[in-house]
Amino acid sequence: MLEWTRSLPTASPIDAAQRVTEQFDSLRLAPLAARQQLELFNALQAITDELAQALRQRLGDVSVPMSPSQRHVWGSLEGLLAAAARAYYALFATLSLAPRRNPQDDVLLAESIYYAIHYGAAQVVECYAAYRDAPEGAWRALNELYQVAESCELQQLPLDVHQLGTPLPFARTVDLAYKRIAVLSAAEPYRLMSGEVHHVYAQLERWAHECEMFPIGGLSPNGEFVVDLASDAAPHFISRERQISPRLGYVLDLSGVEQAASRKVRDALHELLYRGDIEPTTLAERQERDTYVRIADAWRGTWARSAPRTASAEPVDLTAGLNACHFVKSERAAFTPETHELRLSRGLSAETALSVGPERDEPPRAPSTQAFREALRRDRAYGLQVFNVPQRCEQVDVSDSGFAVRRGAGFEWVLHVGELVAHRRVGPAASSWDLGTVRWLRAEGDEGLRLGIETFKERTVPAAVRGLRGVGEGGDYLRAFVLVSATPGSRRYTLLTPAAVYDVGSVVLVNTGRRLSRVRLYRLTGTTRAYSLFAMQVDATLGSIC
Repeated sequence: MLEWTRSLPTASPIDAAQRVTEQFDSLRLAPLAARQQLELFNALQAITDELAQALRQRLGDVSVPMSPSQRHVWGSLEGLLAAAARAYYALFATLSLAPRRNPQDDVLLAESIYYAIHYGAAQVVECYAAYRDAPEGAWRALNELYQVAESCELQQLPLDVHQLGTPLPFARTVDLAYKRIAVLSAAEPYRLMSGEVHHVYAQLERWAHECEMFPIGGLSPNGEFVVDLASDAAPHFISRERQISPRLGYVLDLSGVEQAASRKVRDALHELLYRGDIEPTTLAERQERDTYVRIADAWRGTWARSAPRTASAEPVDLTAGLNACHFVKSERAAFTPETHELRLSRGLSAETALSVGPERDEPPRAPSTQAFREALRRDRAYGLQVFNVPQRCEQVDVSDSGFAVRRGAGFEWVLHVGELVAHRRVGPAASSWDLGTVRWLRAEGDEGLRLGIETFKERTVPAAVRGLRGVGEGGDYLRAFVLVSATPGSRRYTLLTPAAVYDVGSVVLVNTGRRLSRVRLYRLTGTTRAYSLFAMQVDATLGSIC
């Protein structure tokens, strides 16, 4: 087997994966003794894990809908993991019918269950990472494997299994393998941003043992996750409004893993205080912290307890991306911040002149023809950008916080969780464009999709922004939004900018076309891979920003 694996074309992981897939299927059907089969399957593990990692790297950040090349790579990855899961499951099915006469027989059965769960779970993880449903029958197999292990009292048996990954301070068991995928499913993976599913699943190798799992018996669960081991379903959150009648129900007590995620956030904050920082110093640190906050919320059932939804079938226009949203919110007006800045600077009195740089500290005067010509040239360059064309979708339901939409095949641009979107109702109940963010995403058959949108409650004002001091200093204007939240007697302003451009402490010029305002960004209130939200302090001499 070693010579065979060395002959694989590893430079072409798709071709190599196909050959390994065929080898798993061939060995699964071969008339071999169970122990010999297990040894041969195990001999394929290293190359299987290596190829799976290579395919994940080639796949990159999964978009919805996938590109044709992504679908090809993802299909190879799913096929490889499915073949490994099938092989170990077939071995398990054979061993579960055979008498167990000694401890070695117990270990053989437990290892076949462990690896069947391991590769079956890996297949489900790739579906979650691609915002797809788990394959039909996948959860039935996982639940059955755990059920048999428990009935044979093998779920806690320490196993000497060898896999790629970091060593653990405790033994790997069937119990750990099953709880790891069950807890990931309870983390609402369709709400995680691109790449976060794999990150959380890796972390759960150390956290999953904190999950407690016990039969429902005569209990009446409420506010807890329950899995039916006799079904083809992942764990469900049970509440008074959402009930199931499991035939073989088990409660998942996730308080331990929720506390582990919360500890991760607290540890990060303590480290920042020790360093003397108020905020995480990098976007990656902030995103990791926010990931743990969101999965802790999911394990508490926060999202499952969301506001009631009302069915709806209204048509909705949708566009995505900060630039496209800015374009439609501006009523398709040209983006001309340079000429606006010249005109606004000229119109200010000497007492309220805005200083935006060392060369602009003098009282404003009429700009020269050359200055206007240069501003027009810059503005024409902004106009060359290409935006997503709005797509017509069908609304599925609405709630106080947002709504869900569906779109069939033919979606002309890609979406990610955390993307900024603009939406409007069409038809008799037509509305103006409003902003929201993609909170969850699910791909459907033939590359259709469903997505949940959380709407912004604040008034949103299109603006332009450029850096004056600190991170993001210099450069051209970027499209942005000012979010205005009005409360009795006061207003709060939040600046929405492209992600990873500015940071806490940056001083920027905000240009709404009607007013120029120099502001300091003093707190990051939210971030995704698409945009960042900053609380800002407006220069006191400028009054209201918009």
